Amino acid sequence: MIRKQRTIRTSLLCATAAIASLVGTGANAQNGEIVSPADGEIGNPDLAQANSTSSPIIVTAQRREQRLQDVPISVGVFGGEQLEQRNVVNVLDLSVSVPGFTAVQSFSQADLKIGLRGISELIPALSVDPAVGVYIDGVYYQLHSNANVAMVDMERVEVLYGPQGTLFGRNTIGGALNITTRRPTDEFEGSLLIGGGNYSSRRATGVLNIPLSSDAAFRVVYDHNEHSGYGRNTFLDTPLNSANHDYLRVSGRFDISDSTELFLSGFYQKSVFTPTPIRLAVDETSPIDAVIPALQGNPGDLLSNYEDTGFYDSQGYNHGNLPLEIYGFTGILTHEIGSVTFKSISSFSQTRYAPLSVSGTPYQFLEIPSFPLNVSQWSQELQLFGDLDDGRLEWVGGLYYFGEDGFERNQLVNIPPLGTPLGFDRRDGPEVNNHSYAAYLQATYAITQKLSLTAGIRYTRDTRDTTYHSAIEDIPTRTFVRCTLGIIPTPTTPEDCQITYRGRYDYLPWTLGIDYHPSSDLLLYAKVSQGYRSGAASSSGPSAANIAVFDLVDPESLLSPEIGGKVTLFDGRLQLSAAAFFSRYENIQQNQVQTAPTGQVSVLRNVGTGEIWGGEFSAIARIEDLNLSFSLAVVDPTYVDGPSVGSPFLNTAKYSWSIAGEYPIETGAGTLRIGADYGWQSRQWFFPPVPGNAEQNEAVSQGSYGLLNGHVAFDLANAPITVNLWARNILGTHYQVAALDLVPAGLGATLVFNGQPSTYGITASWRFGGSN
Repeated sequence: MIRKQRTIRTSLLCATAAIASLVGTGANAQNGEIVSPADGEIGNPDLAQANSTSSPIIVTAQRREQRLQDVPISVGVFGGEQLEQRNVVNVLDLSVSVPGFTAVQSFSQADLKIGLRGISELIPALSVDPAVGVYIDGVYYQLHSNANVAMVDMERVEVLYGPQGTLFGRNTIGGALNITTRRPTDEFEGSLLIGGGNYSSRRATGVLNIPLSSDAAFRVVYDHNEHSGYGRNTFLDTPLNSANHDYLRVSGRFDISDSTELFLSGFYQKSVFTPTPIRLAVDETSPIDAVIPALQGNPGDLLSNYEDTGFYDSQGYNHGNLPLEIYGFTGILTHEIGSVTFKSISSFSQTRYAPLSVSGTPYQFLEIPSFPLNVSQWSQELQLFGDLDDGRLEWVGGLYYFGEDGFERNQLVNIPPLGTPLGFDRRDGPEVNNHSYAAYLQATYAITQKLSLTAGIRYTRDTRDTTYHSAIEDIPTRTFVRCTLGIIPTPTTPEDCQITYRGRYDYLPWTLGIDYHPSSDLLLYAKVSQGYRSGAASSSGPSAANIAVFDLVDPESLLSPEIGGKVTLFDGRLQLSAAAFFSRYENIQQNQVQTAPTGQVSVLRNVGTGEIWGGEFSAIARIEDLNLSFSLAVVDPTYVDGPSVGSPFLNTAKYSWSIAGEYPIETGAGTLRIGADYGWQSRQWFFPPVPGNAEQNEAVSQGSYGLLNGHVAFDLANAPITVNLWARNILGTHYQVAALDLVPAGLGATLVFNGQPSTYGITASWRFGGSN
């Protein structure tokens, strides 16, 4: 308790000092040696540029276009050109540059989990909604595998910290990732990019913007990106973690009248992966180490003999290609009615993929030959926004509907013949039919020219139908053998081997805040927000052992006060932002050991309460020609109630920071731009530590580490051509991003997932048309 009180006092003192500094510097700023940033330059994070000498950053963090400097939210912003220079081609690459933001893959490159401010899911599953919302052009995507589909020809990417439940809906208690693609323009323009690098990487990207008239334009984007395996399955001599992506997006903008615009967009992505390398960490005191080889015909051998592979290599019993296919459509109709704007956002998407995992051993230990997922989602949102009282009252309201229908089927082979009989596997997974309905209203009223009050509320109703199918099947014939659900009497046909759980949840996310604008370059704010994550169901069906205590779980809730400030100094040449927050995290969804008639079992439950203290700070400056940015995040979470008291929050680094810089050198042939960025984070845990077991704790955690990236780009003076040399993880740092701890389940091993190795390459891009 004393330590926590000191942490609280320190956090409050630091936040108070930072904001006091913002007030003081904002009131007394004088011109110095720093020169103004270039027009449109975007930094990291929260790098506002509202000033007289540079273009302001426009964001949609509050569902309408605003200057970033005027948004009372902690936001990290990156422009499309900045991400292209750093060769950021997916959300995994983005996480290095955004402190407090985590994005990692587990069983495949499409199997993403995203976290913010200490809130994330343990293992992605169709039946458990994420805690960080992903939005592309205003459309919410339930599956994080869809987060990468827009990471080409982007306008910007916004990382919104903290609960965004009023305007962005449910499942944003950690925050939201808001991606905006480039829209069709009125000019004929385009670009071509080709590139290559190590691991036989090849990339080709084409963008073509075609104006049909002053009232209509199309934009076509195509991207091909591939690389060979980062590692090898040394048992089967096959590649691991290779990828081959093809992506197409076609969008159109139509000015139907002076007050009406229609935006249409459709995309298609097809990717093929090979399995993620998984390192095996065996508890050598477990009988499993010797029993598995003996039962499978090799007495005297040990699982632990297969631990020492290359860092990016693995040994596995099976291998296969993992297909991912995603397509979708978005339609946005905007109509102005006087001072009121009406917007309709309609969307549909379909996601299919069949990941595969191997357990790092040539024996059948814990194999998931596939867990095919096929999900459709559709949504409709109607918005109205405008202002009243000569602009003193700004408001936005809307109605929202979301639907999701699909299934996920895990094909599991578990330590045969002890778990699964030889020659058989178990098909187990949910089929979901989920719906969400919401109505919301948020308004900001200017009490004076400098002081404003914001209030918002959202009513949400979720309905969830989860049907489980779980059965033993014969592998060669794929025929039904027996039902493994805990239904009495035991079903004898596959049609009867199912059980459905239904739930309905109603909740009211809200926000209340006040912001103070003593000048156009200084913003101070305080707010409190209440967010929710939807009710959920286990990823596996109820067995005879746990059906008596098996059920859906209720929504999580998070109440988060926050104070912060943003300031622009020296005519826009130095920009600072700071925020401090506290979160009360209740009804946490976790697996918990319960007492059932058959004994102790683990089931998904609402267990415990957590408290999280922390904050973010960022700075950007341009000194002469040198661009610099720095950002820091602190997240200090603690369980205060429930079975996890004393354990660390998982997938959370207490400290993380990043620093980036770029320096241009003018020559007669063109401009040489030299840039680098470095991101660091402290230790994080993927599963709770085991007292006295140092080897096991090393397998389920990652110590502090940093990643260094860099680029050298040359812009030709006499042609619209840029050549860019880039490198990521330059120092070759070995680090792990996730783990699956099987020791508590009695399986005596941990599966470890590693981060990406050093990659480097070169791209050449040619821009044509437009202002070139």
